[in-house]
Amino acid sequence: KVWEVDLHIEQLVDKYRNLSNYEIVQIQIRHCEFTIEKAMKNNVMKLIVIHGKGEGVLKEEVRQLLKKYSVEVKDADYRIYGFGATEVQFY
Repeated sequence: KVWEVDLHIEQLVDKYRNLSNYEIVQIQIRHCEFTIEKAMKNNVMKLIVIHGKGEGVLKEEVRQLLKKYSVEVKDADYRIYGFGATEVQFY
């Protein structure tokens, strides 16, 4: 079973125009954490975290968050996701 989570802010909240970059990243990371926990409860084998390319801030935050879990982390298949996604393998 493979899940995908898209962390682009427009996918997560309706009104994001007035949010600071810090607030946006907090929302994205909370959503990512929630999805990781849910994936683990549902015995998901693989989770693709779509964080986009940008300046790499969100990717860094996602990678830091993933260090809390016993998971294998690598760049997702760039032919499918470009360079804006991380693949998480659960054990």
